[in-house]
Amino acid sequence: MAKITILGAGLAGLSAAYHLKKDYQIYEKNEEIGGLCRSNHIDGFTFDCSGHLLHFQTQKGFDFVHSLLGEELLKHKRRAWIYFKGAYIPYPFQANLYYLPQVLAHECLQGMLKRKKLGGDTPVNFSEWLIGKFGKGMVNHFFEPYNTKFWTLPLEEISYSWAENLVPVPTISEALEGAWKRNKKAFGYNINFWYPKKGGIKVLIDSLSKSICNIQASKEIKKIDWEAKKVKFNDGEEVEYESLISTLPLVELIDFLDNAPEEIVASRELLQYVSIYNLNLGIDRERITDKHWIYFPEKDFIFFRVGFPMNFSKEAAPSGKSSLYTEVSYSSKRPLDNENIKARIIEDLHKAKILRGKDKILAVDENDIRYGYILCDHNYQSSQMKILNFLNSIKIFPIGRYGRWHYMSMEQVILDGRRIAEMLN
Repeated sequence: MAKITILGAGLAGLSAAYHLKKDYQIYEKNEEIGGLCRSNHIDGFTFDCSGHLLHFQTQKGFDFVHSLLGEELLKHKRRAWIYFKGAYIPYPFQANLYYLPQVLAHECLQGMLKRKKLGGDTPVNFSEWLIGKFGKGMVNHFFEPYNTKFWTLPLEEISYSWAENLVPVPTISEALEGAWKRNKKAFGYNINFWYPKKGGIKVLIDSLSKSICNIQASKEIKKIDWEAKKVKFNDGEEVEYESLISTLPLVELIDFLDNAPEEIVASRELLQYVSIYNLNLGIDRERITDKHWIYFPEKDFIFFRVGFPMNFSKEAAPSGKSSLYTEVSYSSKRPLDNENIKARIIEDLHKAKILRGKDKILAVDENDIRYGYILCDHNYQSSQMKILNFLNSIKIFPIGRYGRWHYMSMEQVILDGRRIAEMLN
């Protein structure tokens, strides 16, 4: 019996194993480790499973990843744009009104100057938070259409707590400056990002896993007997544990628990998520754009974001070719049209003038990501905390974006694995 059992050999599970000093064993249901942090190589193109970029907020996170990848880690200054009304606007929208038609820019700016005063009261939903920060003009033209497309829900049904550290809020003077002239100041947590020089994001997994030997792949869980502290697998094997680290999506972990308390099962039913359909394409044309990624708020386009890996790394596409990824969000509230999705994406790429009539598609890679983003509705926080408190009390420690059911960057996922390892050490 390994003292510590780790379920899942993705970024979080591998980080935990890397930092553990005690006896452990990792079990991964797939043949390949890495979870969503993987890369496919097709006809000279390297495609990740949707966009995977490294953003660092701590020296600790940067130092660790740099110790793994060294000079293979490339630093980029973000070139992110928004496609709106047939024109490109630098990200973020709220600090670059100069690029809008004059009438729209005036409406957005007036809305911010007259924005709703909350008088110290806490907003009750994401819509109220946005109006209080940016005014109705920006909300009506950008924030409401983009976020409704992304989250698949009316903004009144979403909490705002997740947005406070992720959505840039310029001051009035910064918004005014961005309305009068080109704003040179960069905003947001992802002003800079890092990406491997070659091989795609999977090279991070490859480097991290070099010193980790205790991994069993193709081990699918059947049941977790939390009272007897046993994990049962579909192949008939049973393993005992003292502590269990889980990177499984929290909703699935609860489904595997044998005789879970009714209140925990009820809380699990309240947790929601957004799924992502990711289509990667290799294009027979050089440098189709110099941008890193583009946001699409309008309903005319099925995707909410398009990114360009060949601008992250020259090795992501063969010489003289280009590559892109598209992301479409869906959920039980707004299902995916599986039959027509690829054709619609390609049609909209032409509509956005990213693709031209004579462009040839040389490579296609698609990924249907069931758990894309945690949906923070009004039941989220209380349900999540009730489940985590119960699991911790029975020596089960969920980690990572999906394990803890909490938005995390790749850096935060790595540090979460380190956190649990240091606690158990």
